[in-house]
Amino acid sequence: MTDENTLPYDRTMLTKAIQYSSDIHKIELRNEDFLKQFDIEIMKNQKVSFIDYDTNKIFTNDGSMIAYDKVLVATGGTPVRPPIDGVSGNNIFTWRNVNDL
Repeated sequence: MTDENTLPYDRTMLTKAIQYSSDIHKIELRNEDFLKQFDIEIMKNQKVSFIDYDTNKIFTNDGSMIAYDKVLVATGGTPVRPPIDGVSGNNIFTWRNVNDL
């Protein structure tokens, strides 16, 4: 499940992707064919709103419910701007996802 509208990609390659190509597919971790082959469903534009560990159910921001056997919670991170003079200028950018490119 991802709150983005893309397949999972190598976030560390964002700067290289925009520098050398505008094709986000080049930094995807796995392509559609791989996901289909292993019956992996990526739920795009979704956020987890609640996990009920007693009943093994995940609830999403759109009201959907997903039952699970095991769950891995990987929340990611948030870019932090260092406390440096000028870091909040209009020509300083923080890249977190493909929409920031």
